[in-house]
Amino acid sequence: MRVAHKNPAALAKAIDNTPEIGATVPELNNHGAETTASRLLSLVAEKNAPAKLNLLIAYQNEKLKKRDAMAIAQHLEDSGHTVTMVDVNQMRLVRTENGTCLRQEGGDIQLSSFDGAALRCPTEVKGSKSIADAMRDAGVPIYQDYPMLVAGGDKLLSHKIFEAHDVPTPKTYGLSFEEVPRSHDLERFIDSLGNGPFVVKSNRGWSGEQVEIVDSREDALKAFQKFHAQARKDKVGGALIQEFIESNPERRRDYRIQTVVGVDSSGNPEVQVVAAAKRVAKEGMRITNVSKGADKIRVSLDEAEAREFYVNKNGMTDEEFQKKLENGEIEILTPALKAAAIKAALAFGTGSMGVDVIVGEHSAEPKVIEVNPFAGGSGNFEQEHGFQIYKPWANSFAGFVAHRKQEAAANISQGKAWEDRVESPQESDRSARIA
Repeated sequence: MRVAHKNPAALAKAIDNTPEIGATVPELNNHGAETTASRLLSLVAEKNAPAKLNLLIAYQNEKLKKRDAMAIAQHLEDSGHTVTMVDVNQMRLVRTENGTCLRQEGGDIQLSSFDGAALRCPTEVKGSKSIADAMRDAGVPIYQDYPMLVAGGDKLLSHKIFEAHDVPTPKTYGLSFEEVPRSHDLERFIDSLGNGPFVVKSNRGWSGEQVEIVDSREDALKAFQKFHAQARKDKVGGALIQEFIESNPERRRDYRIQTVVGVDSSGNPEVQVVAAAKRVAKEGMRITNVSKGADKIRVSLDEAEAREFYVNKNGMTDEEFQKKLENGEIEILTPALKAAAIKAALAFGTGSMGVDVIVGEHSAEPKVIEVNPFAGGSGNFEQEHGFQIYKPWANSFAGFVAHRKQEAAANISQGKAWEDRVESPQESDRSARIA
């Protein structure tokens, strides 16, 4: 795959934020139950460190983003933490002699007083980078930091990260707006995909917008050139063309798998798969986005979780449950799908991530299409499908911050200066893996 990006330095910085993936398989927890993240809080308390944290959530005042932020904040407050929520569109950051402050109606709040922060606002929203930069300058750990949010919303950069971490994806060719397409390279790549169909995308489309699935080589070239010309005009983004994977000739389908990545007691990445759904395209269409009329069907995480939902919570009889399980009406997420989603999520570091995965009709290997840190329907997993989304997210956030506080305390006790690990030059140079 060849993917160009306009800012190699930003790419290297983003890759530096991703956790190392060691030989040890991270602990998995599929039901949002207690994980190392929540156990960390107990560990902190046992060591006479304050378990209560002072946390900031910066959010976009948009219906779904605000809903997510408020639900997460509620779980954190129920666990005894103090949470300040700030709308990035309305916030005021003020520099004082003692550092940067967040100006609120009740008075200024010193940013350095927060133990940790989380961003629930797309990176293109005004104010999101300002609050991220200010928190980092104040030495405050950020869960799902800004460079990873940028990467998750940038299809070109996402595919670079997939490639660096050996995440299986459809064959992809992409160019940023700064690059001039070379007809020979583009035509050769299209030829390598066979007779089509072909998937052509704008770099920054979402909800099925700015995506075309075309059948002919000529239409693929035209669509790519159209998206790339628009990117050059706007001086942002780019265009991609991808292998089309047929998952079902009658109604195409793929999977949205929701993950949460935190850290264990040693600071190593720990992942949870917290929800899953199958998206089945509307008849006559090949785009599987729910916003384009696709059906969204619950996929249980394992048989125990399925039984808890259908039998214990919704009153299905054991006999009916077993029958639906056997005939496939109740679908269980396969280990292969789960593994693909986990690998993709780990590549982007701590935080919540929706991972879109597809399996070809005649293939057993799932391919990761893209990721989305701000999937608009993620909360619907909890409200409509009975999964726990917000509690594991909140526990992971608090556990990450608690661990970072322990790291800081340990470094101070050993006479070491504490630096933000996300930007530490001592971290292994992951950018070398994408050369």
